[in-house]
Amino acid sequence: PATGTSIVLTVTPERVERLEPAGAVLSMRYPDERLTADTRSSFCRHVHFFASERAFDGWATRDAGTFAVTIDDGFEIAQHVNAATYRAALSAVLDRSEGSR
Repeated sequence: PATGTSIVLTVTPERVERLEPAGAVLSMRYPDERLTADTRSSFCRHVHFFASERAFDGWATRDAGTFAVTIDDGFEIAQHVNAATYRAALSAVLDRSEGSR
């Protein structure tokens, strides 16, 4: 949203395989009382890709409560959130996929 630069990712379930530009970052929102059941408006709309930390810094002044993380750190955060939120569903999928081998 800050530079118009395309950010290209190739992501597998295990890791970020490719990232262009290499210094791209992801904005996140500090969890606080503003988070609501409407996750899209209270969290997701604050999560963006930026071509660099510098590009994020300009944006951050307009969106208080956000911070930047590396793409790898964002991936790891998402893995933890998904594991905590969807543990039963993910276990069922993994069980099915292992049974078909």
